[in-house]
Amino acid sequence: MIYTGSTGMQVVKNIIDKKNLILVTNSVEIAFEAGKNPYLKIVMLGGLYNSDTHSVFGQTAIEQFELYKIDKLFLSIQGISYKNGISSDIVDEIEMNKELIKKADKVIIIADHSKIESDRFINIADIKEIDMLVTDKKASQEALDRIRKAGVEVVVV
Repeated sequence: MIYTGSTGMQVVKNIIDKKNLILVTNSVEIAFEAGKNPYLKIVMLGGLYNSDTHSVFGQTAIEQFELYKIDKLFLSIQGISYKNGISSDIVDEIEMNKELIKKADKVIIIADHSKIESDRFINIADIKEIDMLVTDKKASQEALDRIRKAGVEVVVV
């Protein structure tokens, strides 16, 4: 499952040549980009449409993804810190994010350096619910070390 967002789009661009994957997404843009690979099977979630993010969310989307086995969740978020976990300002999508985290076998947070050590309006999950953080080289090494000490694998790309 790749959740909507520009960082999620970067994940898609790195798997565009893969075969035999089923990709679940709530993003119209991610589905379109992934559709360039004829070997990917793409499942587009339904639900309420958010014209700002070109994605769907809500109870319908939650009920749909609960039917699927989600091996890996790539979730782009607005904030992550070792102390307060992951957080967001997008109130309408909080419940969906929480349910996705519960459902996924492996939770991978994808966030650029500006999201590290940022605490936003609403907490989504505790840091202990996160398996991996993928971020860029501009992230504070000190902040990444604190996240590692909290038990999260950190990958810098």
